[in-house]
Amino acid sequence: TIQDKGEPLKLGDKFERDDSNARIEDYIRENFELHLDNRPLNMVFIGKEVEHDITYCYLEVTQIPDFAILEIRHEVLHRIFPDQLNRVELIINGRKKALDITKEQPKQVYNN
Repeated sequence: TIQDKGEPLKLGDKFERDDSNARIEDYIRENFELHLDNRPLNMVFIGKEVEHDITYCYLEVTQIPDFAILEIRHEVLHRIFPDQLNRVELIINGRKKALDITKEQPKQVYNN
């Protein structure tokens, strides 16, 4: 999907483009949002890991106040791969929760 905007990134390759992290971060910001009680959260792109055909992207949000509802909109890769399954793993107050997000349901809600 990101390659639609220019030359291949060659992720995980010795020829990976120098600007690949910045391009991935821009793409994620266009296609992934977090809202806490209807307020957008500022995410920090930590980086990525590439394993074969899977790229793990790491984002972090710190100093989250008490909340009732966390809404996630995750449309990464859905335009090109309609069967894409995106997994979001949350750690909130020491509790782990995994949410699977599909093109048919690009938004998920976590109630605290």
